[in-house]
Amino acid sequence: MGISRTPGAGARPDHRTRLRPAARRLPALLGALLALCLALFAGAPAAQAHDELLQADPADGATLEQAPDRITLTYSGDITALGNEVRVTDSQGKTVSTGDVTVDGTHVIQRISPDAGDETYTVSWRVVSSDGHPIEGTYSFTVGQGGAGQPAASSSAAAHDHGDHDAAEHHEHATSPAATESPEQATSSAPASAEGQSLPLWAVALIGAVGAVVLVGVIILVVASLRARRTRGADTGRETGRGSEHDDDAANGR
Repeated sequence: MGISRTPGAGARPDHRTRLRPAARRLPALLGALLALCLALFAGAPAAQAHDELLQADPADGATLEQAPDRITLTYSGDITALGNEVRVTDSQGKTVSTGDVTVDGTHVIQRISPDAGDETYTVSWRVVSSDGHPIEGTYSFTVGQGGAGQPAASSSAAAHDHGDHDAAEHHEHATSPAATESPEQATSSAPASAEGQSLPLWAVALIGAVGAVVLVGVIILVVASLRARRTRGADTGRETGRGSEHDDDAANGR
């Protein structure tokens, strides 16, 4: 009497349906790694952004009837108490700021000498932002009729050649380059401020570390996928061989 066999009895479990514990944990691990990277990059812009000047009193280009007793600068973040400088000079380069800089949170205050009168004043500031990086800038304002040196230059030109129209035109052409120096100086101050906006070294290191971790995770995923594919192929070959043996036994009446 032949021995009846229940289909599938004694057959080994299909390895294609089994996943190794490491393979099951890998997607969760990569998901957690991706979430960490997203959190780091989401917080990076706020951490990398330096503070900036939001408001100045007196404002840039303002014209006042009398000289103020102080300069007040307001920034987007708290300014550190060390390494700050605010210098106020007139059109002749004379310093009219007096005393030390006062820092109150986001406000930086610099007092001005009471002897300051009608002039065109330039404010040059350099402060250390809340992330530890220095930022700087320059602006100007006018009190009354502006600098006393400008009318003197005009009267000197008139006295140089009274009634000579050609000499006056020559003087205008000669003084025009000096007048154009101010926009060039304003432009040259922009790169100095831009240097303060450079990316911090720790931020560059953080981005590099996160990129390396992501790259390692991708490599691990690819290697695990290839190994799992080879394992499934080998298991499929073994199961196919066992099925052929069972068919031969049945044909021979075993």
